[in-house]
Amino acid sequence: GGSGNWNAAGNWSTTSGGASNGTFPVAGDVVVFDSLSANAPMTVNVASACASLVMSGTYAGTLTFTDTLTLTSTCTFVAACTIAGTAGTLIHTGAATLTSAGKTLTCALSLLANNAYTLADNWAVSGLVTVGTNGGTTTANGVGKTLSCNGGFRKIVGATINGTAKV
Repeated sequence: GGSGNWNAAGNWSTTSGGASNGTFPVAGDVVVFDSLSANAPMTVNVASACASLVMSGTYAGTLTFTDTLTLTSTCTFVAACTIAGTAGTLIHTGAATLTSAGKTLTCALSLLANNAYTLADNWAVSGLVTVGTNGGTTTANGVGKTLSCNGGFRKIVGATINGTAKV
């Protein structure tokens, strides 16, 4: 329900279409925007975290990045949604499957875990893409899939990057 800023407690429920639970998502929470989300726009207005971000069904709202959102798992967009904002960063710190649904991520993307990332489809990123951990190995899988780094690419010093996806 609701619309507006990520840290506004009145925007969130623990059940799809349910009443506000009076808190906003934190690390460990699964965030879902679905057909019952009333296409509510949401702005990541403060440094935030959750386990995963999943858009599904007919959700056609806008997710705007003006600050960082840190995920430890899956990120799924849907074709009907809009991604906006260039000031923030979508940060992944755990193994994840990433689904863009043809959307361009307008902010920066950081794949910072010593883990494997699977591209379910091609990803285009307008902001800077940062990959790796010092001394670690980051794997980008997705046979025939491409991560387009339109805003530049930075590999963390001492990191190893491998996998089946093209970066």
